[in-house]
Amino acid sequence: MPLNVPILLTWLRILTIPLVIGVFYVPEVWLSSWHQNLIATSLFIAAAITDWLDGYLARRLNQTSAFGAFLDPVADKLADEALRAFVPREQDEILARLHSYIVDQAMWIWVVHDLNPRAMSPKVKGFVQAQAWVQDLTPVYVAE
Repeated sequence: MPLNVPILLTWLRILTIPLVIGVFYVPEVWLSSWHQNLIATSLFIAAAITDWLDGYLARRLNQTSAFGAFLDPVADKLADEALRAFVPREQDEILARLHSYIVDQAMWIWVVHDLNPRAMSPKVKGFVQAQAWVQDLTPVYVAE
């Protein structure tokens, strides 16, 4: 999967969801509720612009992909849910679904800390811990 500008914009939009929710957890001593609303609204407007822009760029630059078509509706649904939920328990559930979604994507399978890669999703199969400087990822796949 080539990482191009439209797909990058979609991933950035997904990553703004915790920011929109998180701004309401900032203490009012640091940020008044008016400023919280302003920041959340600004983030939402930026997300809406990137929603339009990534589709436009994908078609214009002929960079449409099955991966991009899959990501876009999921990102839109998570963004809508995040903005409609104001009960902390619901926000936590949305963040948990967002975390699960991001972790289960093939792009986010493993994180490297020196020579110590670790699989992050239980759906990852075929992963063998590196024994040297080389990590062989050819047997790795994501199970359904």
